[in-house]
Amino acid sequence: RASLEDTMPVGVWVTVKVPDEVKEEFLKVMEIDMKGSRAEEGCLRFDLLDQGGGVYNFYEVYASDEAAAHHKTLPHYKAWADFKAKNMETIGASQTVNKFTLVGEPQ
Repeated sequence: RASLEDTMPVGVWVTVKVPDEVKEEFLKVMEIDMKGSRAEEGCLRFDLLDQGGGVYNFYEVYASDEAAAHHKTLPHYKAWADFKAKNMETIGASQTVNKFTLVGEPQ
């Protein structure tokens, strides 16, 4: 029998610092990732937040661990992963990821 925790939505809060010279490409890549992610059955929320000064957060919530894992197999995620790999010394090096479990019902 699955426990309540096994079925709770999960998410990540990602923070990156984006240099001005790749900001336009970053925003294009993130638009691809956001649109594709939002179309996934298991994606409950995906937002990109601009803190200013080149600092961005992504807020992603998935219905389950399986849905989050599936997300990483899709082409729109690969667009982000490839961009980050190409910019590992700046964006990749600045990235922090905090994983969480959603409390209560998703809105």
